[in-house]
Amino acid sequence: MSKKLQDNPFAALFCSVNDAEEFSKRQQQQDDHFNSDTIKDLHRRSSNGRGLSTTDFLEDLLLVTTRPGPYSSPRVLLNDSENLTTDTIQLLLFDRLLLENPNSHVVGLGREGREEAGRVEVVVYLSEVYDRCWAARDTPLSHVAKQVQAAVITNLATALEQPELYRGQYPDRQLCQILLKELGQKSAVEELAYELIKHLDEQGTTPPPLFDQLIDDVTKQLDQSSLMAVDYHLVDIIEFYASSPYLANILVRTPEISCFLRGESGQDWQSLSEHAAGQFAQYIMSYEASRRFI
Repeated sequence: MSKKLQDNPFAALFCSVNDAEEFSKRQQQQDDHFNSDTIKDLHRRSSNGRGLSTTDFLEDLLLVTTRPGPYSSPRVLLNDSENLTTDTIQLLLFDRLLLENPNSHVVGLGREGREEAGRVEVVVYLSEVYDRCWAARDTPLSHVAKQVQAAVITNLATALEQPELYRGQYPDRQLCQILLKELGQKSAVEELAYELIKHLDEQGTTPPPLFDQLIDDVTKQLDQSSLMAVDYHLVDIIEFYASSPYLANILVRTPEISCFLRGESGQDWQSLSEHAAGQFAQYIMSYEASRRFI
C-alpha cells in the first residue's frame, strides 16, 4: 500500500488493499483526464522543429488570439488589443473577461474546444485556464504558464472584490460551486484555491463570504450522510480549511461544523486522529475546554 493510502483513515473502509489502490488510481486518472489532450498537444508541438513559440503557447492556454487567421483551432479574437506577449498577459486576460458575449468573437475551425474558448462564466473560464497551465507544468515553457497562473489569481481576486465589473454574473457563486465540486478532487483546483487565499491574505483582505457559504454547504451535505457513506472529498474540504490559518477561524466560528466535528450529529470525527478533520475536532474540544477556565 502506498504511503498516501497508509496515511488515509478511509482506506480501511475498502474490502482489500487492492480495492483501495484501484480507487486511488481511478481518482488520479479522473484528475488528469480533462487535460490529457492539452498535455499531448503541448508536448507534441514543443518538440517540433523550431518548437512552440511563446505566443502559440499563450494562445493555447488562454484560448485567445490577436493575430490574423487562418486559425487551426477555436480562439477568441481580441481585435483591438495589443499583441499577446508575456508583458501583456494581464491586460489581454482582463480584456477577454470583459467580453459580454465571447462566443460571438470565436474564430477558427472545428467544434472541439469551441465551448471552452467561448466560455461566458468568468470564474469558470479562469479556472479552466489555470487547469491548462497546471497541465503544462512539465513543458519547456512552464515558466510562462506560471506567469499566466499569477494573472489568473489576480483577476480572480478582482472578480470577487468587484463583481459589478461582470454584469449578470456572480463570481462568488461560480467559485463556490467549483470548490464544492472539485476541491480535494483535482490538484489544479486545490492549488488555485491555495494561491488565491495566499494572495488575499497578502493583500490584507478578510476571507470573502463565499468561504462561509462553502463550509455551510459542506456541513449540510455531511449532516445528511453517515460515516460509512460519506462523500470523502467533503472531509478533504474541511481538511483544507483546517490546514489554512487564513480559513481555519471560519470553522471555529461556525457552530454547525463545530457540533458536527464534536460528534453531536452522530458521527465520531474525533476518532479520525490521523486526518486533519479529526485533529480539528480534537482541537475544538480542547479549545472549548480551555475557554471554561478563562
